[in-house]
Parts: sequence; structure tokens; C-alpha cells
Amino acid sequence: MKLDQYPITIDWKLLQVINQIERFDAQWPYLKKKEDSYLFALEQNTLQQSFASCCRMHNYAMHEREARLIIQQNNPYTLSEKALKKAYGYYECKTWIQQLYLSLSLSENTIKTIHTKLLRYSEQDYLKKGNYISQKTNQKTTFFGLNKKGFKTTVPSLRTEREMQTLLKWFEQEKTAPALLKVGYLAYQILVISPFYDQNESLMILLTNFLLLQSQYEWIKYCPLEELFEINYPRILRVQQETEDSKEASIYNWIYLFLEIVAGAQAQLKHRILKGGRTAQLAKRQRAILHYIEQHPECKSGEIAGQLHLANSSTKKILSELCAQKYIKRLGKGAGCCYIVYL
Repeated sequence: MKLDQYPITIDWKLLQVINQIERFDAQWPYLKKKEDSYLFALEQNTLQQSFASCCRMHNYAMHEREARLIIQQNNPYTLSEKALKKAYGYYECKTWIQQLYLSLSLSENTIKTIHTKLLRYSEQDYLKKGNYISQKTNQKTTFFGLNKKGFKTTVPSLRTEREMQTLLKWFEQEKTAPALLKVGYLAYQILVISPFYDQNESLMILLTNFLLLQSQYEWIKYCPLEELFEINYPRILRVQQETEDSKEASIYNWIYLFLEIVAGAQAQLKHRILKGGRTAQLAKRQRAILHYIEQHPECKSGEIAGQLHLANSSTKKILSELCAQKYIKRLGKGAGCCYIVYL
């Protein structure tokens, strides 16, 4: 099989990961129906995780609880840190894609629109929004905010434009390669071409989400891919180093890494759904408290009682029951005691 002009061997190693992904995909309609009431909260939680991960990708330490507060405030123009502005643009862009992916098509205009939305709140980058690299540069792209070299870019602008047009034409015309391999190869080429001055890694992850959703892998919207790409940065860097030695070997290793990341996201999602399914056996007040702790980690019993309009004594009793059943974990003692859910 070929991906563009590069041959790739679909060996047992790749087939195992592909089959794992496809088996879960076949189970998804059943899981979705069974846990339908839980999925909205799961999607919102995934978006919050994506926001926090994106902050870390730009060298800004961010806890999910802080990310949730920023999103709830819904006022990005008050953010002072450049990393937060970029992360908020990413969060809005991902939300937009997940709402409208069925009506969007893969084109240069769509890619430039995504890039413009990514930099929506970065005033100092207004000249870079949606514009390909326009001058020669020796700069290499960097990954996830780390000051290390990434894939070599193709510049100047005319070459970048030609490379992008060729890539999109191939993606549209390729009918034989499985969708997972096509999306993986396009993600690889976005990093190699690095068409924009900034946010190429964010663009790659968003396009991965977009194209997998269009390929009917609907469960991807409940998977924080950003976190897994962030964790696998050292392996991505090794693939980049292989690019300079052998393009074919680099593409094979990237595809395998890409599939492993998607499969890892699936495994996380399955664990979260099964954990959510366990709550069906809980009483109504127990489920309400568990859900509140999931949305507000490190909260205290008094806060829970006040927000859910429960008596303090009843709340403490239910918290003890949930701890005993290993739904939640108690941190600290006395007045400083707080609660988090088991991962």
C-alpha cells in the first residue's frame, strides 16, 4: 500500500492496533446508548482537559480546576497571558469543529479559518492569522512549547502553498487507504510542511479530531488527544530525527505512533465510561455528590452540602460511603479535608 508516493507495509504490528481501534468503534453505538446521559458531562470535561493541556503545550502550568473556572467565566479578553489566549482560542476552535464538522469540508479555506480562530485572542499575532509563511527562514518548528527542534519546514510561501494543495488533493482523491492511515499521514505532513508561523502542532491535533469525526469515529470528541500527544512528545521527536535519515521509515513509525495515541485515547474513554456506568447502582443523592466532585475536584463537604442543598450530616455520611466503595478519595484531615474522584 502507498500513502501518497510512499509505500507502507501493513504488518501485524499495525494490524493489531487498527483492529483494536475498530473493535471499540463497533461497540460504540451500544456504549453511547447505554451511557447517553453521561456523555454531555464527559464532553465538557474533555474540552476542559484539552484547554489545560493546550496551556501546558505553551509552557503555562494549568490545573483542570483552574481551566474550568476560566471557561466558566467566558471572558477571554480579560486574559493577560499569551499562552492562555492561545489555549482559549484552541478551546473555542475545538468546540466549533465538534458542533459543525458535518457541514465543513477539508480545504485550504477551512485550514486557514481554523488557524485564524486559534489566534483569535492573540492581538500581537494578527498578521499571522490564517497566512502561510511568507518569507525564507531557517527556523524549525517546535513541539508543544518545548525549545527543541522539530520537523524541518518547507518554505517560502509559494512552496508551502503548493505542498498544501498537493496534500489536500491527495487526501480527497485517495479512496483505497483506510481512514485511520489517511488521517495519520495528513497529520504527519502538516508537521513536516508546518504551513504557518505558529500553532502548527495545535492545527495538526484539531485536524485529526475533525477528520476522525468526519470518518464517523464519533467517540473521538470524548477523548483528550492533546494530553496524549503531549505525553508522547519524546517519541514524536525521535520520528522527526528519523525523517532526515529515511522518509519511509519515519512515516511508518509515525503512523504506528499515531494509531497508538488514538488507541490510548480509546482506552481512556472506555475506562471513563465504565467508571461512569458503575454509578448506575448508586442512589440519586450519591450520584449527585459524585458528579459534583468530578466537576469540582478538591472540594470540601461544606461546599458540596451548600451547592446541592443537603444537610451537612447527610453529606458527610454519603462521602464516607463513597470513599469506602472507592468512588472517591479523601485528601487531608480535619477542616482541610477535601475530595477527588478515583481515576
